[in-house]
Amino acid sequence: MGYKKIHIIRHAEAEHNVEQDYYSFPDAVLTPYGKQQCSILDKSTEKTIQQSAQLLVSSPLRRTLQTSLSGLPSLISRLGGPSSIIALPELQENSSSPADTGSSRETLERIEEFDGIDFGRLAKHWNSKTGFWSPDPKSLKSRAAWTRKWLAERPEDEIVVVSHGSALRFLTEEYGSHGALFDSFSPIIPNAIQLA
Repeated sequence: MGYKKIHIIRHAEAEHNVEQDYYSFPDAVLTPYGKQQCSILDKSTEKTIQQSAQLLVSSPLRRTLQTSLSGLPSLISRLGGPSSIIALPELQENSSSPADTGSSRETLERIEEFDGIDFGRLAKHWNSKTGFWSPDPKSLKSRAAWTRKWLAERPEDEIVVVSHGSALRFLTEEYGSHGALFDSFSPIIPNAIQLA
């Protein structure tokens, strides 16, 4: 099996990021500044990954879907429209706070902005934050391992992943000691920046 190129992008600034308020904004959406960040992401990648990537995978939370749609429009258009975005529940954020808990599949499918996105992988309880979906270190590592395997088994050679800071730390196995989400030496992953 050959190497794959995986481009990792953290979502743009969302409501809960501004005041670090994870309880007042269920399934938080992007701020006006977050939308500006998406415009910058679009311009900085329009001649690179948007022209070469073969798959776009996103966490199903609203802020990551918005980042995908607004930050990578040429890629989405080239791949065939919003139906080319795979909403992958294993990429959801790691805490059980309201801001980090996704909306139900039914709710997401009713949002006009997300019309056409592939929500086929969202099981009924994907947002329950229990069992496999729990925010405990063992479950987080299991989901990250599952996602790495899933990405490795995909036929595409170049993939864009849009997710969350904490989830990306587990995906890249750059979490802190003892499985903590991060430690005092870990830098914060910036919003709407292509990391790899």
